[in-house]
Amino acid sequence: MGVVAEGVETPEQMVGLVEAGCTHLQGYLFSKPLHREEIRACLFINARYASAPVATALHTAVV
Repeated sequence: MGVVAEGVETPEQMVGLVEAGCTHLQGYLFSKPLHREEIRACLFINARYASAPVATALHTAVV
């Protein structure tokens, strides 16, 4: 079963969570909350440089 850790703010938290088996992480360490327009721009930029679908590219970047 996958585990999502929310509110990750420090690299130390990230390492501990990954070592504990968390498969998905989110929080200020990766990005501040974004407005709709900022999300679209982020997805567009990642899609241009990724050979995989956007969701996979973002997941890979986060984990």
